Amino acid sequence: MLPNSSGNGKALLTGELNLELLNLFESGKEFNLHWRRMREETQSLDVAIKVPGILNSFDLAAEYFQLKEDTTFVNRVARLKMIFNITPRSSFNWFTEIKSAGLLSEEQEINSMIPENADFSLTTFGVGYSYKTFNKYNLFDDGLSLQFGLSAGKRKINQNPIFSNDIYESLDLVTSFYQLEGNGIYQKILSKNWQFFQRIKTGFLFNKHLFSNDLFRLGGFNSLRGFNENFFFASEFLMSNSEIRLFFEQSSFLFAFADQAWMTIDKNGSDVQQYPLGFGLGLQLGTRSGNFSFSYALGSSRNTSIDFNQSKIHFGLISRF
Repeated sequence: MLPNSSGNGKALLTGELNLELLNLFESGKEFNLHWRRMREETQSLDVAIKVPGILNSFDLAAEYFQLKEDTTFVNRVARLKMIFNITPRSSFNWFTEIKSAGLLSEEQEINSMIPENADFSLTTFGVGYSYKTFNKYNLFDDGLSLQFGLSAGKRKINQNPIFSNDIYESLDLVTSFYQLEGNGIYQKILSKNWQFFQRIKTGFLFNKHLFSNDLFRLGGFNSLRGFNENFFFASEFLMSNSEIRLFFEQSSFLFAFADQAWMTIDKNGSDVQQYPLGFGLGLQLGTRSGNFSFSYALGSSRNTSIDFNQSKIHFGLISRF
């Protein structure tokens, strides 16, 4: 729940649904569906299915992701992943990914400026690794989780008739594209009721010319609390999410958090540095229906100062069945 940017004085309710179905039909298959509504006309959909024990040697996962950014563009990504389990706690994966990006503007006038967004197709191949020592369903626990992925491929810009041909003559239409991502979680029990939680996440994009619909999207409940969902566009970032938790039941706790990020926005050849900070307080309650969470967050960045009128309220329910 966040202030409505239209300025009509009403709050805007955004939403998220994350469905995880494990061991479908007692076959070990997994199905995940993740849907989000970030703004009035902006939504994303992430669907994945995992089939274990292919040829008794690896797991196979197929994933599809789509992001519609208001009336500006739509990104579609299809990924096929082969997962090789090294130990019960670690795995290695190989994947190939096909991404297509298209503009949604119906503008008919030919534009002679280099666009912020572009129509393009991108095919990459990559490798990844994951390691985990704790059960995510046991909240009051020590543990470590590490994930990283590296991919490389070719991006081809597709010419759009609403832009002048002179624009495309000044751009390399086919270029190399590299992406690096990492995610680490560490949690430590400090005493009988206190726990420290830390998450570090990073990402880097490398290309001669990056467009807005190339970039990472940051901000919101799962990245930088205190900001709107997908508020920031970044070509590279390093983000820290820190929490101190006071448990009063096995799945119930009070917490204080601070989310700090460093990011670079690289668009049309210019670099802009940002150091956004989000902080606040929250509560999670374990109930018969599931784990209910509520947090109140404030944010500060290069272009915004701390303003209680722009505070964010995040709430949700996680139910196991």
